[in-house]
Amino acid sequence: MKKTLVLYWPEGGAVDRCAHKIFTALTPEKADIFNLEEVDPQIFDNYTGIIAGGSTVGAENWEEVSGNNEWTLFLKKCKDKNISLNGKTIAVFGLGDQILYPHHFVNDMADIIHTFTDMGATPQGECAADGYRFESSKAFSDGKFVGLPLDEVNESEKSDERIANWLNKLSI
Repeated sequence: MKKTLVLYWPEGGAVDRCAHKIFTALTPEKADIFNLEEVDPQIFDNYTGIIAGGSTVGAENWEEVSGNNEWTLFLKKCKDKNISLNGKTIAVFGLGDQILYPHHFVNDMADIIHTFTDMGATPQGECAADGYRFESSKAFSDGKFVGLPLDEVNESEKSDERIANWLNKLSI
């Protein structure tokens, strides 16, 4: 059994690139990587650690937020199938644009991690807000983000270091 599952959506953009950076750092011997659209919720049975990533879309894409994006549909499917993640660890990363959308920077991380913890997973991977410029985020509480926020639009040069530092803190 592989130890860690890296699960992400959407495919083909910045989330995909960052997910593959995380996977490469973990190494194929210790992890598997899948686009969310490729898997069924029972995949969690094969892993003890889960790293999940997504993005918070901007105003030009609000139809994606309407409840029909792949993360929303997948998490609903997990709830409908009563998936249990007891004994598993969850860490999340999220992409957003802290300049253009500072009032909901990486909001989707909160939805993802809260659903996984509601299914029994133990969260880890909180990050301090140092170095980020945003106004508010559902993923920010008590001075920390619930996971790793990345801004590939405005600070892509910081992503590699942020990913490496975050992975070093995880026990996944």
